[in-house]
Amino acid sequence: MITNKKIFFAFLCFASISLFLFSLSFVFAIQGTSSVTFNTGGVYCSKTNASSSWINATSGAVLAANSQDSCNKYAVPGYISSCCPSDMTCNASANSGAGQCIPSKTYNTCSDYLDSASCNLDDLKLGNKSVGSNVSCGIKGYTILGVYCVNVTQCKCIWDSNRCKALANYTTTCEDNSGGSRGYCMWSSSVIENNCNTTLNNLVLRSKAEWKYGMRNDALARATCLDETRNYPCSNTAKLDFMSSWGYFILVVLIILVYFLIKRRNQARIKRSIKSGNKK
Repeated sequence: MITNKKIFFAFLCFASISLFLFSLSFVFAIQGTSSVTFNTGGVYCSKTNASSSWINATSGAVLAANSQDSCNKYAVPGYISSCCPSDMTCNASANSGAGQCIPSKTYNTCSDYLDSASCNLDDLKLGNKSVGSNVSCGIKGYTILGVYCVNVTQCKCIWDSNRCKALANYTTTCEDNSGGSRGYCMWSSSVIENNCNTTLNNLVLRSKAEWKYGMRNDALARATCLDETRNYPCSNTAKLDFMSSWGYFILVVLIILVYFLIKRRNQARIKRSIKSGNKK
């Protein structure tokens, strides 16, 4: 006869095996160096450090041999959020919602660009964000002694002395052809405190300012060229898609339901046995 103790013991064994398999898959997913596959039920993502593909779980047909331009297309909330190579993350809003894989590296300032081409191109538009906080990038017009002038503050990333720096270039143009360069300031940033492995979860960057004057050394422009210390959030820790917190919660609920179904079935058998015994 199956007793409640046997049921409870079977339940514990089942739960232990489930947790062990979950932990084992977690370890293999972390340590795997070639490819990792995350099954979603209908579609899964096969990925390596350099490539990723969407594949039909039933037929094995390749839905997207290179999922870097469709990393969000077959995403299933609660199971798999994206399909990108291991060193990239998915920008889900790109390509009309299909997604696009981008480098996992967090770019906070111009100094995060490591080559002159990326620095001068500045695809991520970091120039405006990397200059001093009291710098107003853009154009501002004004009239002085009846002459209309325009102050232009151009903010961008620029490669200088083998590293990428932020630049604020101050110029003035007036209707009477006066004006000219008022000077420029460059900032180079470096990490002075890394709190990504603490509860602060931030990076502290120090931006060193360097002033250079042009045709005239403008005092107002010069006043914006100051050293600064800023805090930036760390990039989010990559989470394994194959088992989210919701997936784990569902697994626990299923284990509990199976336990009570077995227990209820056993109790019904006991009652029937007692009734049949009483009739005899």
